[in-house]
Amino acid sequence: MPYLTSASEIRSLIAEYTQARILWIDTEIAEYKSRNPRLSLIQVLDEPTDLSGDRTYVLDVLNHPDVVAELIDKIMVNSHIEKVFIMLVLM
Repeated sequence: MPYLTSASEIRSLIAEYTQARILWIDTEIAEYKSRNPRLSLIQVLDEPTDLSGDRTYVLDVLNHPDVVAELIDKIMVNSHIEKVFIMLVLM
């Protein structure tokens, strides 16, 4: 499972994802109990048959709000890409 921290690497992957038909997405929030929670990690899978984990990327965006904005603009609001969100609630 590749773990990306570089803004340029994450931007390159975002560009690839603009061509995807469907993406499976999970997010993690830092400081979620504070007044200013921040998106910290985004896990993205673009190939559901991949059992090796090679196509599941972990994007560390905690200190890259500009990259988060780019992902929102190019992926999240793109109606041609179906998004499946994975939600895990821990009690």
